[in-house]
Amino acid sequence: MKSDEYKDWAKGNYMKTPPEVTVKYAIDTDRTGTALITSHSTYVQTENGLPSLHVRDLFTVIPTDLPVHVFDKITEWSGDVAWVGENDEATAINFKSEEVPISAVHVRGYITMSKTAMRSIVWMENFINKNLPVKLLNSEDFQLIFGDGSSKQVSGLMKNAQTYDLSGKSFAAATISAVATYNSGTQALLTFAAAHGLKNGYKITIAGATAAGYNATFDVNVASSTQILLDVTYVAESPAAWTATTKHGLKNSVDNATEIDVLLSIRGFLASSEYPVTGHIINPAMGAKIELLKNTTTDYLQNGGKVERKNGVLYVGGIRCIEINSMPFNSFLSGSFNSAAELMQFTELTLSFQIDAELARKNKVQALIAEEILFPIYNPFMFVSGNFTTAKAALET
Repeated sequence: MKSDEYKDWAKGNYMKTPPEVTVKYAIDTDRTGTALITSHSTYVQTENGLPSLHVRDLFTVIPTDLPVHVFDKITEWSGDVAWVGENDEATAINFKSEEVPISAVHVRGYITMSKTAMRSIVWMENFINKNLPVKLLNSEDFQLIFGDGSSKQVSGLMKNAQTYDLSGKSFAAATISAVATYNSGTQALLTFAAAHGLKNGYKITIAGATAAGYNATFDVNVASSTQILLDVTYVAESPAAWTATTKHGLKNSVDNATEIDVLLSIRGFLASSEYPVTGHIINPAMGAKIELLKNTTTDYLQNGGKVERKNGVLYVGGIRCIEINSMPFNSFLSGSFNSAAELMQFTELTLSFQIDAELARKNKVQALIAEEILFPIYNPFMFVSGNFTTAKAALET
């Protein structure tokens, strides 16, 4: 806006092609008053503040030259790598995938303003720099989190993330097809009729066995997609009448669970699937509540230094928290942001100033803002969402 080209155009030389300015922000404002702009304050302040981080800061942001992006998603695995004899045949491993095409989402808006306001360059530049980034980036935050996947919106993280649920699955009678001796009878090897879908970090409770030792709760030790090991002395019997329930090892395991414990537990929840956690998204008010939590003696509850704020950014257990108003107070979203999804920009946020005959007759100019982005989520299981109330109840002993 300080270029000679812009200054020449803003002074009324509208016969020339208007300059185009690329910025990161949209503009949306209005002005009332009777005084002509001569000497004017350069200080502009509104109700908006500028958060230090936004959702896009958690992702890899890359440019793209094409408005359509196609990626493949694995939808099913079957089979395992197995130990076999020297001349035995290797086991088969199969998977299914599907092609997922996504298209660029268009965001456009414009504002009409007087030519006089446009000539107040210092005021306008200050306004853009201090206020408008929040409006644009808050809108983008909402879209990346809550977009419903329609033709006008991206498919957001909340729509795709798995739910924070420490309850496991149940197995009916005849689901467990065999129990065999293992490790000289010091352990028992259970075989399921189909892939069990269990993960280490869970517990399994068996009922209906004749041998009393089997009717207990065990830590899941996955041997293959259809087998698990139990730390129990093997007793020969048919498991046809056995039933089982499972739960995550974290369920009902924390005394006086707090919001801090919820965020700390997510690392263990996703680690059961071998996914790392690189960030949390919470509401700023929830961030304040976490820092204000106290014990019964009114000392701040920081969980042994696991809660800290560095350069204005909240960290819980060493993991960065993005505090944004687009996230409701009691909700959270966590996951592997830097590897499970990307933010692709087909058209960067571009602000262009335009004028036509009608605007000229009214002594006005128009600012048009436009953006086109694509948001591929490569692995939705690397994200988890939930609310703190439910999560605390699941953790509480």
